[in-house]
Amino acid sequence: GKALIQSGMYKKILVIGAESISRLVDMQDRNTAILFGDGAAAAVLGEVEEGYGIISSYMGTEGVDDDTLRIKAGGTLYPATVERVENREIYLEMNGTDVFKFAVRALPHATKEAAKNGNVNLADIDILFPHQANLRIIESAAKRLRIPMEKVYLNIHKYGNTSAASIGLAIGDALEEGRLKKGDLIALTGFGAGLTYGSLIMRWSK
Repeated sequence: GKALIQSGMYKKILVIGAESISRLVDMQDRNTAILFGDGAAAAVLGEVEEGYGIISSYMGTEGVDDDTLRIKAGGTLYPATVERVENREIYLEMNGTDVFKFAVRALPHATKEAAKNGNVNLADIDILFPHQANLRIIESAAKRLRIPMEKVYLNIHKYGNTSAASIGLAIGDALEEGRLKKGDLIALTGFGAGLTYGSLIMRWSK
């Protein structure tokens, strides 16, 4: 979005993160069903005054065993059949231990790399908006980043893990609470299936 605006092709771009993950969660699996929630968030990107907006970003992915976080059937490789539906292979499966180990590495790594790309000192970050997946993951990542929890925005207790919507929802809540204000230096960091991860550093302009 930033590149398209800088190119002059577009003046405004709408970015949407939405999840209807309740369709994919096995309600008989207490290891996953209690964690996730449906949600949607949107943001408008546009030109801002000098010194504000997106400073830098970083994205990465790791090839791992495919049973870490997956939906086994329902795609082209394993189409949905009566047998696969009855075996509950069309629902989300997650190895919580492996996802946790990945996330506590990936979240701080992505944030550090994005900060390095923008020549930003992590101590100057006013608010960290992490993917709201798990409080222990967030606390561990903040400790590795040496960012105090007072600077970490949390709303997982309200919505659960809303996946692609979680960071957008967190920003929306922070704005409504008056916690996010013009000039704040913020970091947005997420991770997910793939396994993938990414971070973005920006100076809030509104």
